Order: sequence, then structure tokens, then C-alpha cells
Amino acid sequence: MNIIDRLEKLGRLLKRKLVHNITLLTILFLGITVTPLFADRQSPKAGDIISFFSLNRVFQADVILQPIIIDSPSEVIYKKEGVILWKKKLPSTPGFVNISDDGKYIVMANWGWYDEGGFKDLTFYDGNGNLLREIKFAHPGRWIGKTKMSSNGQKYSVANNGKEHAEITLYDVTNQRELWSKNVGLESLGDIAISRDGAHILVSTYNLNCKKSWFFITVCDSPKDAEFTYLDISGNLIWSQRLENGYGWNQDFIDLSEDGVSFKVYDLKNKRWVSFAYQGGVVTPASS
Repeated sequence: MNIIDRLEKLGRLLKRKLVHNITLLTILFLGITVTPLFADRQSPKAGDIISFFSLNRVFQADVILQPIIIDSPSEVIYKKEGVILWKKKLPSTPGFVNISDDGKYIVMANWGWYDEGGFKDLTFYDGNGNLLREIKFAHPGRWIGKTKMSSNGQKYSVANNGKEHAEITLYDVTNQRELWSKNVGLESLGDIAISRDGAHILVSTYNLNCKKSWFFITVCDSPKDAEFTYLDISGNLIWSQRLENGYGWNQDFIDLSEDGVSFKVYDLKNKRWVSFAYQGGVVTPASS
């Protein structure tokens, strides 16, 4: 990063902090419940550690953070069953780290604007810590909400909110190539699940029913609708269902089987899980 880029980024940081402080004062003065347009992510203390695990919890990546102002360096310690395999200095700080169950592949989604949630790129590593490929996001980055890797390490998904629909992208980990990217469901991402072989993907999205923004503030009301989307490995829609007033906080809403041919979604209104099975190209209700 050259000096001009550093100064521009520092200017953006100061501007966001000013806007955030004005927003907070307005919220306190008016006494209203709102969702700020900008997130405020506190810079970590040097030495803070965030741990990421493979799904089987055999492999572990400990990311050691550094103070973040403009650049965001870090260090990763890679372990198998608690035993250190290698250490590596990183030029960036990963916000998400996904590891295959066999430990052969590691994918990191790296912060660009740490304080407001923007990611600048993805980096793919092999099990020995060798960089396979870096995929950069177009300026100003991508505001990633979730990442998931199939447990066999073959497929990797990235998902985030959108203006009208959530956005999901699927990558082939073995050659580090994008397979497809598409918009699904409602505008806000809930969660994403991927089968062991990456052949099936289940996504939950929701609608916050937000009113028009004013003075950098968006006022959001409840109830919130939910939509569930079931895709194949090519991104084709297999099944979807929308539930009015079907989304809430502090609740899991999707559960996909390891083989990807059965799944459950949570019906918030009736407070129950509903099971489905995919056979012969058709999704049908199944016994819970």
C-alpha cells in the first residue's frame, strides 16, 4: 500500500468515525431504536487470538491479531489436534478461516476495512501453508456475512447481504476458481449450509422491513419475513419457501444433512422444525 492509498484510507476512517459519533448522539437525543448504516468494529488488542476449526475439529487455525489502524497484519498458527504444524506471518487479518476436514485446504477471507466490515480478498492455502491463489474483490470490497467450506474441502461458499436479494458465490477449492455467483432469497443473509461434497446448498434470508434512511440512519421494524432457498452444485434453484413473520434473532433456521438430500427449516410462527427430502428431482415434506 503506497502513501497515497494510506492517506485515503485514513481519511475514510476518520470520516466514518465522525459520522458514527454524530449518529450515536442523534440516537440518544431522539430515543429511537435504529440500525446504523455503518458498523463500528473496535480495533483488537495486540496478541488477541481468534481460533477457527475444521468441521470435525481436528484442525485449528489460531489467528494472532495486531493493532489495526490502516494496515492489518497478523500471524496464523496451524495445528492438528493441538499440535503445531506451522506458523506463518500474514499481510492481512482474516475475518473468516475455513479448513477442510483432512486439513489439506485452508481458505481465508481477509479484512480490508476492519472497522466497518469490508473484505478485500480471499487467499487459498494448502495444508503446508503454501499460498495457492489470491482472489481480490473489486473496490471497495465485499461485505461478507458468512463463509462455508464443504467438509471434503472441494467447494467453498461466500455469502452477503444485497440491495434486494442476498448474494452467494461458490468456488472450486482445488483449482481456486469461481464456479458461479447469484442472487437468492430476500436482501439480508441469515445463514448458509453446504453438503459434504458441495453438491447441495441451503440458504436462509430475511427481510428487515426497513424504512427509508435519513441522516445516515435506517429505522427497522418487525416482524420480519424469512425465505429458504435450496440450490444444486450449479447454482440452479431446486426449491424455495417464504414464511411471513418467519424470522427472529437468536434462533437457528436451517439444518442440512451431510449428504445434502434432506434438510430442515424452522417455522418461527408455529415454533417447530419442518423436514424435507430431495429424491428424484423433487423436494417433498418428510417426517420429522
